[in-house]
Amino acid sequence: MKTEQIGANIASLAGYSLYDAIKKIEELGFKTIELISFEGGRHSQGDLPGFWFGKLTSNEKNKLKGALQSFKGITIHAPFADAPLITYNEFIKKEVIRQMEESIEAVSFLGGSLVTIHPNQKRSYRQEEYWDEMVDTFRSLGDIASQFKVKIGIEDMFYLDAKSLVVKGVPETPDDYIRLIKEINHRSVGANIDVGHFFGYIEPELRCRLQGVQKYNDILMKVVTGLSDKVYHFHLHDMRATDWREHRATVGEGIIDFERLFRYLKECNYSGLMTFEMEEEDKEGALIKSKEYVERLMRSKF
Repeated sequence: MKTEQIGANIASLAGYSLYDAIKKIEELGFKTIELISFEGGRHSQGDLPGFWFGKLTSNEKNKLKGALQSFKGITIHAPFADAPLITYNEFIKKEVIRQMEESIEAVSFLGGSLVTIHPNQKRSYRQEEYWDEMVDTFRSLGDIASQFKVKIGIEDMFYLDAKSLVVKGVPETPDDYIRLIKEINHRSVGANIDVGHFFGYIEPELRCRLQGVQKYNDILMKVVTGLSDKVYHFHLHDMRATDWREHRATVGEGIIDFERLFRYLKECNYSGLMTFEMEEEDKEGALIKSKEYVERLMRSKF
């Protein structure tokens, strides 16, 4: 593994302009960057820097490409808020697929390698009722990605169940997530494992408890090892021990067993990219400390 594989998502620098965020990530010594191909996003630390590729003029596209020349790894996070890929509303689905295709075109134009796309629960439907639709949709997007010579990383996700008010996983179980990637069975479609999104697979009574922490890390490793060479990308951050809030702990300061994860990644010589997705008040500090921690793990002989 090489430190060049480590990058930062510009969403970690909420409140920055697009070009200021790019410049800052470069100044912090990252050789990989993840952009977000939408505008208007916001999290707890402020507005997110992004762009709509289809709205850029030719000159603006070339300017953006030029600003990324120092990076060896470039990925894009496709739109996800208010953008359900799996939905009974055929008109919304058509527009969301258009946005996914635009993100694929964008990362190809910018010299990148991968687009991260979220799966979603189809509201009021059982998973088995829309499973085939989900598989077919990602296969179709995989065909588009192949044409542009890039890949798609399907991120593990969660949602708040309206009836139980309990956070649940998408797909519903770790085995389902593994099965989804394998059943899609497309060379251009793999997994983008967000290390902090598996709490939807943990029973509510175990969350924020030691037993739950152990189970969480076991699930993380089960998915990583179960998908093996179909893991194309990682989103790195930590989860606060006090409330299991994701994206809100500097890497190495939360509940995730990164030593266990990186021991495995080094053993299998993982060659994909990894980007930090932070939502910390100390934006730059969180990226610096996380980068230093992961680089120490990469140098470690365990």
